[in-house]
Amino acid sequence: MSAFMRKFLLWYVAWFVIAVYFVHRAQDAELIDSIGIWYTIYCAAGFALPAAFVCAAFGKHIWSAFYLRR
Repeated sequence: MSAFMRKFLLWYVAWFVIAVYFVHRAQDAELIDSIGIWYTIYCAAGFALPAAFVCAAFGKHIWSAFYLRR
């Protein structure tokens, strides 16, 4: 479980940074509400959590399938 948690945290940090950027851009474009910094963090965490779980759980399989196609 320790290896999975380490992979999950690394993927979570990566997806969180990407999600903060896109949530901030969506707030600037007024696609979603811009209530404050905590709302931005909350939305980004909500987007990053499932993406990080999928990448941590199935990332090795996804990348190996990608390299087999090339």
